[in-house]
Amino acid sequence: MADVNGRTTKPARPTGRTASREVRRQQLIEATIESIAKHGISGTTMTTVTGFAGLSLGIVNFHFQNKQNLYEETLRHLALEHRDQWHKSVQKAELTPEAKLLAIVDANFHPRICNRKNLSVWYSFFGEAPYRHVYRKIMDEIDAERLNSMRELFERIIEDGGYDEIDPADVA
Repeated sequence: MADVNGRTTKPARPTGRTASREVRRQQLIEATIESIAKHGISGTTMTTVTGFAGLSLGIVNFHFQNKQNLYEETLRHLALEHRDQWHKSVQKAELTPEAKLLAIVDANFHPRICNRKNLSVWYSFFGEAPYRHVYRKIMDEIDAERLNSMRELFERIIEDGGYDEIDPADVA
């Protein structure tokens, strides 16, 4: 796209009625993260979310049907963002199994994952997990995938080092 002077410009992210379904959903998820970080889960309402998003209340109901679905998708978004970060960290083929394990640990502290806002929201969901089994299920899926990857890396380390007396499941 070019401006009036012929310079190339980046197209603006659609914010009006032209925004796609995915853009709207992402706006609402990001606004939910902002609201939970500021008000906690119990203080977050559809009104606080739409206030952060700059959208109407009806748009949340259109995209998520209810607050619980919005919360579940927000948690899923954070969990997948976390998973994608550690996946990206271990994808480097030249890394040894030991280095890949350290990469998984380091991914937990990546600024995109480990920041005040995200940690606040994570802990809010952790606090609710005993009462909301769907939150626990979302968290468990990502944790199980990471545990399986770590177990496989430990199996390689144990095999390469001849540590036959060690069970990879115990150290993972």
